[in-house]
Amino acid sequence: MRKYKTQIDADTLETLMECADTSSDFNDIQPKQLEPFSEFLIDHAKSNGKSPSLGTKEQLSNSLARSLNNSCKPLKVALLLSLNQFTITDSFSARTTIRTIQASKNDRLDSFLLKQSIPGGDFDIQKIILSIKSSSYINSYKKPLQEIIVAFSNGLYFPAATGIISLYDGLLSQTSNNSISSLLMRLDPMMEQAMSIFLKNKGSSNPEVIDFLQNHLGVFSFLIANNQFCMTSDFSSKEPSYINRHWLAHGRYQRDIGELDCIKLFRLLNGLLLTAELSSFESH
Repeated sequence: MRKYKTQIDADTLETLMECADTSSDFNDIQPKQLEPFSEFLIDHAKSNGKSPSLGTKEQLSNSLARSLNNSCKPLKVALLLSLNQFTITDSFSARTTIRTIQASKNDRLDSFLLKQSIPGGDFDIQKIILSIKSSSYINSYKKPLQEIIVAFSNGLYFPAATGIISLYDGLLSQTSNNSISSLLMRLDPMMEQAMSIFLKNKGSSNPEVIDFLQNHLGVFSFLIANNQFCMTSDFSSKEPSYINRHWLAHGRYQRDIGELDCIKLFRLLNGLLLTAELSSFESH
């Protein structure tokens, strides 16, 4: 099976999960833990035919560990949420950070995210929907988007979710300027461009790498949250607990599709648009 550049392998995902583990001291990321992720970033540089400026995976891991520990909690929370397919595109307050950590420790992260997605909440879904509406890419999709929003607002979560994945597919073709059927083949060039921004802006020994991660948090969050959404699946295997485009589009889920599923999909769609805008801006 082809390995796409935008797919994170199982070992790297496991490493990221370890780094996001809220049962730990939350302030003790070790460089060794980050080596698979560092290797993933360096591979992106090599796949572009460029000599990576990030040094060795050991050097990059040391730099990232130092930076992440310097501003550990907010970024670890962002990583924790992204691994839960909850795309983060903006920074959040110290209060939100602490509340999210506590919710995860108490095994009620999903209920917390759902509660905080109401208007005025820490993760207000209406702000995400407004961000989607304001994207220059959405002009050709205003009517279907509005119908999706109406379905979502009326608690019709399955049609809203299937509408979002259809819109995601159409917008990906538009933003990538590629009409082939493979989702991952369309997504790869955009993510390559977005990742190259990281590679050309930050070196392995630059202590300000944390500033870049904060300013372009949405790109990394989208990359991680999108991984399971786009993952190819075997319908003979156990139904996934996460949101997968293949299972949803083909009507294979036996469980109910709920409000939080739609919220995660709206946030994923917003991450796609922001990544496309960043890639487009940097390519000019």
